Amino acid sequence: RSRIMSEIKRGNMPVIETKGVLLGADETAYWQEPAALYEAAEKKGKGFTGVELKLPIGIHFSVGAKTVQDEKGWKKVADGDVIVTSERLLFQSGAHSFVMPWPRVAGAQFFVSGVAVQASRWEPRYLKYRSKGNHNIVGSIIAFAHAAATKA
Repeated sequence: RSRIMSEIKRGNMPVIETKGVLLGADETAYWQEPAALYEAAEKKGKGFTGVELKLPIGIHFSVGAKTVQDEKGWKKVADGDVIVTSERLLFQSGAHSFVMPWPRVAGAQFFVSGVAVQASRWEPRYLKYRSKGNHNIVGSIIAFAHAAATKA
C-alpha cells in the first residue's frame, strides 16, 4: 500500500483491467474496489460535516474523520464494485449501477469506511468499502482523477 501511495503522490496512477466495463478510446481504469452502495433514506437531509475545500470553479471537496456507516439516514441498495477511471466514477452490481462523469461530480467526502459523492442534480451516494485499509489509496485516486478530468 505504501508503494502504491508513493507512486500516486508522484502522479503515477495504477492502471488495471476491469471485467465487464467498456472503456472509451482514451479512458483508463485506475482502481476497482468491492463496495456497498448506500443512498439517502430521506431525500432532504442535513449536509455532511467536516472540512470543505471550495474551488473557484464551483466544485468542493470535504474531508471528514468519522465514518458514515453508523449514521442514520442511509439505506443499503446493493453490493458491487466501485470503479475509478480517468473519465468517470462507476458503481457496478447486478441489482443497481450508476455512472458519474467527473465533470458532473460536485463534491466528495472521504472516510475510513468509504466515500460519499454528490453529483449535480443527484442525491448523495455513499460507497462503503468492503475491505479495510485502502481508503487513502481510493481517496487519492478519486481526487486525482477528478482534478485531471475537470481542469480547464
